[in-house]
Amino acid sequence: MKIRKEYFGILAILGAMVALGLACKPQSIPTAPAPTNTPTFTSTFTKTPVASSTPTNTPTNSPTGTVTGTATPTATTTPTSTPTSTCAGICNTGTPTNTATNSPTSTITNTPTSTPSGTPTLTPTSTTVPLAAGYNSGDIAFTALVQNGGSEFAFVNTNSSNISSGVTIYFTNESYDTTLNGGTGGLANESITYGSAQAPFTSAQGNEVVIAAATTVTEGIVAYEVTAAGGLPPYTEEVISSTGDDPALLTYGTTVVGKDLTFNHNGTGHKILAFSIPSAGTTVWLGAVIFGPDSWQSAGPIGSGDFWDTCLPSGLASGTNATDLSTYWNSLSMNSFPESGEQNENTILNCQTTESLADIVSPANWAMDGNVSKNASSSSGFGLELDGTASGSVDAPSPDDICTSGVGWVTVGPFDAVTSQVPTPTATP
Repeated sequence: MKIRKEYFGILAILGAMVALGLACKPQSIPTAPAPTNTPTFTSTFTKTPVASSTPTNTPTNSPTGTVTGTATPTATTTPTSTPTSTCAGICNTGTPTNTATNSPTSTITNTPTSTPSGTPTLTPTSTTVPLAAGYNSGDIAFTALVQNGGSEFAFVNTNSSNISSGVTIYFTNESYDTTLNGGTGGLANESITYGSAQAPFTSAQGNEVVIAAATTVTEGIVAYEVTAAGGLPPYTEEVISSTGDDPALLTYGTTVVGKDLTFNHNGTGHKILAFSIPSAGTTVWLGAVIFGPDSWQSAGPIGSGDFWDTCLPSGLASGTNATDLSTYWNSLSMNSFPESGEQNENTILNCQTTESLADIVSPANWAMDGNVSKNASSSSGFGLELDGTASGSVDAPSPDDICTSGVGWVTVGPFDAVTSQVPTPTATP
């Protein structure tokens, strides 16, 4: 009976509430706010969102390469919802708390592949190894050129080493022409005969050429071989000459092809080139001297019969290893002595105390004259001597002797230094 009374008591209360319009209405359940990283979940109270995170990872790599990256993000979302209710067992209100934790872990594997942006430029270092003495440009220098019948010329080895025995040096009074052999250059024989005097004419370089009497110009090549066991020492004079008026003075070698060079003996000047052949097909130009109205011609062709002209072969440079005496030929009017009665133009290197190629090729160190007789009979004749004594019956009492030191010749004869005025005739044949 007691239970029944309670039951009826509850009914009475409910009836009263209905009557008053205060019956408990069903409550809507609030929806938990979305997590900050927008998780997606479906649940009444417990939600498990799935968070997606895409980290940005941009490695900086200066070389051009292939970058392989592996990113492993980890996200932990732990939403919590704590409901509060004002209706015992029936009504529920909740405010879920949703906190997403996103801690991405990124592992980058970087394997650069370098690609050069340009083509490297290689600058080779060239080292020129000098050849043996007698095979290098500048190894031979001339110290005298005598045209008066004897056709003498003197030369020295300017290398610091002896030119070995067996080496052959070639000398020529032919002209070097750059247009020959398909433009690679070569020697042109300009031999010519004039049966009588010619009217003065102008050379290719605008200088006067005088052929005042009949003359024959014969050009060729002579070969000199070093035969001394120890070779040809530096700055030691050797003289190649015809034996008709003055003999050759060869101490360390001998001529093996030809005997001498025949120079123009009635004015107009000449030139000599020296060369060697270190191997088949290879020519090395060793030295040169020009003594006439023209300087070195810059390029070919050489005019037919222009025996006073020549180009300067490769490897030679005027004033460096080649001697140009044309300025003094013209300033001293060497063309004023063209006839046999006045004899021929001759030039020698004055004594130089310093044994130097630079001193030899300098025109200021030379002397020249256009009126020196053949030395076969005249007391004032001219000839090259190595010891200052007579060379057999053909030597004159006043030869131009080799210097006692250094290199060059003592100018005993009637020579004028290059600073002198026009020479005055002083001798007859």
